[in-house]
Amino acid sequence: MEQRFLASLIVLTIYFFISCRASQFDPYETLGVRRHSSADEIRKTYKKLAREWHPDKNKAPDANEKFTEINRAYEILGDEKRKDQYDRFGKVEDSPNSPQGNAQFFRTPFGNFQFFSEGFGGPDSNTNRITERFLQSRVLPESFTKPYFFFATTDFCFNCLRVQPIWNQFTKDLDILELGYGVVDVDYNGNVVSRLRIPRIPCIGAVVNGRSIIFETEEYSAKTLRTFARKLIPDDLIITVTDNSIDEFLGGYKDNKVRVMFFGTQGLPTMRFLISLYQLQSIAKATYFDLNAVTSNTFIDRYDVETDQETLLIFHEDPSFPVYTSSRKEFQTSDFLSAIGSHKYLKLPRIASPAIFDELCPSNPGRTGNKYCVILTFASSKFDSVEVSAFRDFISEVDVPTTTKFAYAFTDTQHSMCTTLQRPAGDFKIVIISRKENMDVEYSWLDWCTGETCRKPLEGIVGRLAVSQYRFTDRNMKRYDIRDELQPGLFYRILKRLRDWWDHFTYTYFDGDHSLTIITIMSTTLCIGIISFLVSVLNSQETKTASSASSSASASSTNMSSSKRGDGKFTIYDLRSHNYDRLIKDAEPGHRLLVLFVDAENKQNYIKRFADLMMPFKRTPYLLFAFLYIDKYINWYQRLLSLTVGHKEQLKDIQYQLCAGTVLAINGYRKYYNIYHPKTLNIRSKQSGDGAFVGLEDSSDSDLEGSDGEIQGINGYQQEIDGNMLLAQNRLLDGLSHWVERLFDGSLLKCQVDRWPMFPVDEVTRTEQKKDQ
Repeated sequence: MEQRFLASLIVLTIYFFISCRASQFDPYETLGVRRHSSADEIRKTYKKLAREWHPDKNKAPDANEKFTEINRAYEILGDEKRKDQYDRFGKVEDSPNSPQGNAQFFRTPFGNFQFFSEGFGGPDSNTNRITERFLQSRVLPESFTKPYFFFATTDFCFNCLRVQPIWNQFTKDLDILELGYGVVDVDYNGNVVSRLRIPRIPCIGAVVNGRSIIFETEEYSAKTLRTFARKLIPDDLIITVTDNSIDEFLGGYKDNKVRVMFFGTQGLPTMRFLISLYQLQSIAKATYFDLNAVTSNTFIDRYDVETDQETLLIFHEDPSFPVYTSSRKEFQTSDFLSAIGSHKYLKLPRIASPAIFDELCPSNPGRTGNKYCVILTFASSKFDSVEVSAFRDFISEVDVPTTTKFAYAFTDTQHSMCTTLQRPAGDFKIVIISRKENMDVEYSWLDWCTGETCRKPLEGIVGRLAVSQYRFTDRNMKRYDIRDELQPGLFYRILKRLRDWWDHFTYTYFDGDHSLTIITIMSTTLCIGIISFLVSVLNSQETKTASSASSSASASSTNMSSSKRGDGKFTIYDLRSHNYDRLIKDAEPGHRLLVLFVDAENKQNYIKRFADLMMPFKRTPYLLFAFLYIDKYINWYQRLLSLTVGHKEQLKDIQYQLCAGTVLAINGYRKYYNIYHPKTLNIRSKQSGDGAFVGLEDSSDSDLEGSDGEIQGINGYQQEIDGNMLLAQNRLLDGLSHWVERLFDGSLLKCQVDRWPMFPVDEVTRTEQKKDQ
């Protein structure tokens, strides 16, 4: 009994082992590669099999299953860590984020319930994860040569689950086009989400020239994604050529680019061709012809093109003879890149960037295998000259060794190189270069012309270069720079930086939570700016009107001082008998006249200081300014003071020198005035109430304090002159600004009068009265 049980157990064990071995998946066998195959061999084999078994092209019943196995095999062998794991253990654990590895099963009355990644649309493991480091190191640099696509998703996303199969189908097309793609997990890569400006999930987009472009659509499908990918390619990559423009197209090699002609069987160029041109747009210009179009027959006959296959032609300087011709049933992206890349330089290319210079004239650190570069230098304006054509013909006729490259450079753009290598004077000069290190250059200069006198020496030098027996005449160890003529201009780079800043700003702040607030703030700021501008314009017009009115009103005045400050005219009237009634007696309600007392000796200093202090108040519509010669009209001031105190106090022998600098704020309509008195005498009125208004006791109006022969100025400055305390002339009006502010708030002492005293008639008024009579 025991023997039968053991035999049955052995049979079952062998059967289970055989079944496991038979069902074990072998990625090497699936791809048909050896265990020691390189990563490039595995990748090339995968792409070949993927194109062969793609369900859209292969109609075999098992094509879909075969294509899935090919992808599964490449997932293992294309990843170094998973490949090493399979080689060591014979199996690979699925990625934690993959549907198989992250899905959990529970048996229920309704069958198996699967959730987590597969059930809730988590990130798929079939594509690259776009992390912040991967974005900076690969996605952004690669986006300048070809678009890089991304799919933004996260866990527990039902809409992502619906879009996932469409994305997987789209990635198969991207594999054929040899384009990069990856998945962004928005929950764990916030910086990537911000940099790519991902607005929602699920989201599909592409990075082109370092900028993120989001696919805006209501419904994802394979067709709309293909249309989106095609629109990412600039329209100007393909140049439309006709019978009249074909010669211009092929003869435009001055831009240092080869010409490409592609004949296809479709109405539009294939994406494979467009992607290839996008990567090579800096070295090639292309046109496309539809083999089924009538307009293409002329070019088909001209270049003997087969009508049942795609044909690729590449031209250099000779428009009648292509340097490369190939016809195939279907060109792949790698075919275009290989063909154009192998013929990317013209017969006589231009040194237009450091990369071109390093490739045509590489450094030779060793003593063997030297590389030489023969460069014709001339001004860009002489590109079409016969000397340049003769040099190009020389290259075609002479036997050029493989170690020698010919090129040309413009002296006006590569000035640094020509200056450092001490280019001789002349229109056309040839420099022969051998670079030992980056800055260690051996070189020689030759003359070039169209005759045999220049051709023969150059032929001999080329022959000696072939056997490395040429001796250079000069050597340079100084640094020289090759200007990158392909780099965009400064203005374009500034615009690009501003555009990137604006994109970042709008994405950061103009979202659903902040957009309304930002728009409100910007609108309010704009409205305030417009209102401020309008008020400024109105004030300017009012100032001009008031200025013209004042000028016309004072046309009869022969002595009026004006001082220009800023953008307006500041007028200070000369108070005399001819304008006394208008400025004081007949003044309008609410208007005030600030009158500065000056003497003839210090008039200019006083008025200049007064104008500077009153400048902030010049736009006040109810303020007028004037000055009065106190030495001439001291009697009028004495009568004004007498009217104020009602003759209760004798005011005689007032010295006008002590009154200079006094300012009166006269309200002519209401018959009162305020006084600013910067000087004070060492006297005190016994009747303080009657004398306070003069400023002899109450110093609040003059910002001074005096006591027993002392006076303290604003900054503590003290000065004593013959028992009278005086301020220096340049400081007499220091407190005037503060006094005017107090005038506005009504805190100054008002000196009331019942009438204004008569003003003495001066000589000017007498003269005008005589003329009127």
